[in-house]
Amino acid sequence: MLFFFKPGQKIVDNFAGAGTILCEAQLQGLEVYGGDIDRDAVKCSRENLSNISEEASNQIKRLDGRDSPHPDNCFMY
Repeated sequence: MLFFFKPGQKIVDNFAGAGTILCEAQLQGLEVYGGDIDRDAVKCSRENLSNISEEASNQIKRLDGRDSPHPDNCFMY
């Protein structure tokens, strides 16, 4: 999946779990955003990303992927 992205592009994973995909994306130079409904998963994802980028770890939120905080459920930055 990450083969289709170029460095600097944005990726969002609303079901991030431990953040494995986001960590790989960050290592490839992508701008990462994500979250999970499970508090422990969010904590784990933030910890894993903080080993790569503190800024990226701040982009992980606790959320229900069915209820986007973005207008029209779109993610456009």
